[in-house]
Order: sequence, then structure tokens, then C-alpha cells
Amino acid sequence: MAVYDGSPIFLNGLQKFVKDTVDIKVVESFTAVTETLPWLVDVFLVDVDITGAELLGAFTTRLAALAPVLAMAHASIARPAVEAVITAGASGVVDRRISPQGLMDAIRTVGSGDTFVAPVFEVEPSILERQELRELSGREQQVLEMIARGLTHHQIARSMRISRHTVDTYVKRIRSKLNLGNKAELTRVAILRSIAT
Repeated sequence: MAVYDGSPIFLNGLQKFVKDTVDIKVVESFTAVTETLPWLVDVFLVDVDITGAELLGAFTTRLAALAPVLAMAHASIARPAVEAVITAGASGVVDRRISPQGLMDAIRTVGSGDTFVAPVFEVEPSILERQELRELSGREQQVLEMIARGLTHHQIARSMRISRHTVDTYVKRIRSKLNLGNKAELTRVAILRSIAT
């Protein structure tokens, strides 16, 4: 797990708490948003306050393309802001006052591919459904894995016994779901996802 939180005290406490857990480790921690993203993590834990408006857009989307994002926010944050975090790609939102064990459960939940929103935030169910639609289908995942192996669209079409047009459609859907702009970003995410599995 990689953690973005402006409080060194929180980061220190979290590292001490997870020290003895078998399945959760803090691989990297940051007190500010960075351009360089960690390569191999299963979950990003991000404090909404560290990024403010940026979390609601590009930063969360970039992280969510690599691994599930669990955002932490104060219970007083406005509901539209929480929904914007989820729409930007976060798989969950927890109250900063959550118990350590509750936080571990939330991390495990988003790490396994599910969503987790603390009841205090009262998010519209339709927002969560839209987030679940961002997940890649089996065929889209298969295409992404072939891109990671360096296959061209024509080679992917031959291998999967589908038309080149269908491969192009899958790639467009992948780019849309992962909010990726160009071939370089798509290839980078494909490689990172293949390394992580």
C-alpha cells in the first residue's frame, strides 16, 4: 500500500499499526502529491486534504488506473465532494476518525475489488454503480494483457479470433474506463497491471 497523507504523525502511527499484519504493508508514504507514482502497490490510501481539488480529478484517476484508491476525509466534508472523489475513480471513502481495525477492513475491502463508503457519507447508490462500471470486463482485461506483452491490434485480433474493429472498440472502452489519453499511457498501465498480478 502507498499512503498520501499530510500528517507525519498519522503516517508513523499507521506504519506501526500495520507492522504486525500479514496482509497489509506500507510500501511507500508521501506527505504531498508527487509526479512519480509507486510501481507495485495493491491499494492507494489518500487523504483528501493533501490534494484538495486535485484529488477530485486527475490525481485520483491516475492512481485508480494502477490500483484501488481509498480516500480519507473528515465527516464534515460535503456530500458532492465525496461523490466527486468516487466519480474520479476512488473505490471508497472513510472517515478520518475511523478505528485502526476499521481502516484495515476498508483497505482489505477495496483491495479485493469491492467498494467501501463509510455510512456517515450517505453516497447515492447510483454513484457507486457508476464506479463499478469502470471495472474492466474479462475481454477488456485480456486485451490489456496482450498490449502489455507488446502485441499489435492486428495480432490481438488474430489471437482472440475477433475483428480488428472489435479490438479497437475494446481499447477505446479501456481508455475511457481508465481515463487514459494516448497509446503510451495505455501501454504503461497495461505493463504495470501485468507486473502487479
